[in-house]
This record gives sequence, C-alpha cells and structure tokens, in this order.
Amino acid sequence: MIKEAIDRVLSLAAIQVLEIGGRKYTDKGIVPVKEPLPAALKIETLTGLMDFLKANTDKIDFEKVLLQVEGHDKVSFISALQGDFVQRAYYLTANNPGVATGIFDRFIDTETFVIYLQTRFVQDDETARVLSVVGNIKDEVVKNTADDGTTQNVTVKAGITRVGEVAVPNPVILRPFRTFPEIEQPASKFVLRMKSGSPPSCALFEADGGAWKLTAIQSIRNWIGEELKKATLNIPIIA
Repeated sequence: MIKEAIDRVLSLAAIQVLEIGGRKYTDKGIVPVKEPLPAALKIETLTGLMDFLKANTDKIDFEKVLLQVEGHDKVSFISALQGDFVQRAYYLTANNPGVATGIFDRFIDTETFVIYLQTRFVQDDETARVLSVVGNIKDEVVKNTADDGTTQNVTVKAGITRVGEVAVPNPVILRPFRTFPEIEQPASKFVLRMKSGSPPSCALFEADGGAWKLTAIQSIRNWIGEELKKATLNIPIIA
C-alpha cells in the first residue's frame, strides 16, 4: 500500500527531462495519442482490389497512396506517411493463400493424394504422369531395394489383370493453386516419395527453396500494373 501511494504521488509530479550520455530521457513513460486510422477492408481477389480502386468510393487521394505486394498471397493498398506520428493507413488488404495448403511434406494415403492432385493443382502433362503412377499403384508394392534417393520402383496395374514395374518420376514439376487465381500459378520442383502399406501412401516435398514465391510476387505486380494502365490509374507498386 505504501509503495502504491508513493508511485501515485510520483505519477502526479511534473515530467522531468534528463540528459544522460548526451541523450535526452523523461522520468516517466509517455503514451502518444495518435490519429485514428480506418480498419482495412479484407478481400480475397486481385479483381476485388481493382474494383475498389476504380470505384474509389471513399474519395482517396491517389497522389498519396501506394500498393504493396507483401508476398505471394497478400497485397495491401496503403497511404503515404501522414500525421505527426508518421503513420500509414491500410485501406484494403487482399489475401489469398490458394487451396494447396497443408498437403506438402507429409505422407497421405494414395486415394486422398489423387483427389488432392486433381483438385488443388493445375492439370497438365506432368500432373497426368504422376496420376498415371499413383492412381494405379497396387497395395504394399512400393519397393525401396532400388531406391537411390531419387528413384523408387513401384508395381502398378497396367490393365485389368496385367501389372508392371515402373520408376516413380523425380523430381516432378507441378503447379499447385498457391496464390491469387487471376495469375498463372507458378511451377516448382517437388520430390515425390512413396511408402508401402495397406494402403500405400505418397508425399510431395517442395524442392525449389521457395523460388516460386518470387515468381508469384512478380506475376502479381505485373498483373496489377497492366490493370492500372487499363484504368489510367497512376499508383506506385512496391514488391
């Protein structure tokens, strides 16, 4: 109680400015009262971002704004520095991580793997090649005896009754849905691995060190740049 009373008395005292080692300090903590900022609108598409900019319902001064591509899944429309406390207002944030999340770097059964591959990846020749192996694999026939770290052998059904041994393709170049739908989904290398069991399981391990994110960021920037040009809007883009 005595300490609380002392602290209360001290808090009522005038603020003192002290100079220590050539720097100025106050003897009390001070909390700045900043200007109120708007809550950012949240959307999931780049098209929605452009619709917002074209409509400009809030009559924002486009001479004092910029667009920031924060990553492969996020774009923010923000103000220039403003006010005594040099703040930025976030007017709108577009965020879309895609649907191919949580399916990498873990083994899943072949049936689920095939569903993921058909619904969460761009369908092309490479996807079809992986499906032709995984979709026809027989139970408990993943052979690791010839595994050199890159190639595995598996037994697949080549027809109703015929079976044959094939090598699992590695690495595979796939394009998962991992960013905004308006841009081309970036391709990257994956290591495809299989495990025997009943049923057997498969896993995809990312093998490009995240380079696909840089490709996505550049594609987003290019897409926004073209749309701004069509709408005759001059807004800086940073990425």
